[in-house]
Amino acid sequence: MALSSNPTNLSILYFIKQMVPTKEEAFSIAELDFPVKVRNAAASAGETPEPCDGVMGAVPIEYEGFPHGPSAISEDKKNRKAKIKAMREDTESFELGAVEKALSDDREIERSRVLGEEVERQKKGKKGDAPLPPWDPNQG
Repeated sequence: MALSSNPTNLSILYFIKQMVPTKEEAFSIAELDFPVKVRNAAASAGETPEPCDGVMGAVPIEYEGFPHGPSAISEDKKNRKAKIKAMREDTESFELGAVEKALSDDREIERSRVLGEEVERQKKGKKGDAPLPPWDPNQG
């Protein structure tokens, strides 16, 4: 099972130095294999840090303790792979169709119960609810 670069949609902020990215910043952003949210570092200075999973670029001092973007994604991938491995180990004897079969069996049991009740009613001479007349959209 191939994992995409950022399937959990981690919030990675890429800080640029000014309002518009420089040519180098634009190329750096374009070369990334995961999505980022671009922020102006100058406008972010002195502000309360925006919640995020990682930062890149011209990172303001307020964000110094945050993980580097690629490191955050790499750590997330590693955690997801470990969870998938644990799930596989926990479900080695699990058959893919088992859930569908169980649901099908439950539906069949319910159908048999309802049909059995109807047969019993008919044996006792009781009729079920009278059928509704056909719906006519022209009647008010």
